[in-house]
Amino acid sequence: MNLPTHPVAVCGVDIIELKPTEFVPLNTKMPNAHPKSLKLLQKMLQWNPSERISVQAALKDLYLNEYHNPLDEPDCTSQLDFKFDEDKVTNTH
Repeated sequence: MNLPTHPVAVCGVDIIELKPTEFVPLNTKMPNAHPKSLKLLQKMLQWNPSERISVQAALKDLYLNEYHNPLDEPDCTSQLDFKFDEDKVTNTH
C-alpha cells in the first residue's frame, strides 16, 4: 500500500493537483436540514483555518444555543499530546 508522503496530500492526491470547483450550497445536498444547522456547518467547513469558526464560537451559535451552558463548558488548560499522530501508518489491522 503506497501512502501519500507529501504533507498536504489527501487520499493519495496532492491538494495542489485538485482543480477548483464551483460552490454548491449545502441546502442543495441536504434539503431537509435546518437552515441554522447549515449556516453553522458552512462556518465549520471553511478551508482556511483562520476563517473557520472556533469551538467557543460554535457553542454560542444560534443552532446550538439550547445546549450552550457556559458553567458546564470548561476550557482545556493543559497542552494535549498528539504524538500518536506521528506514528508510522501501516496497513495492518
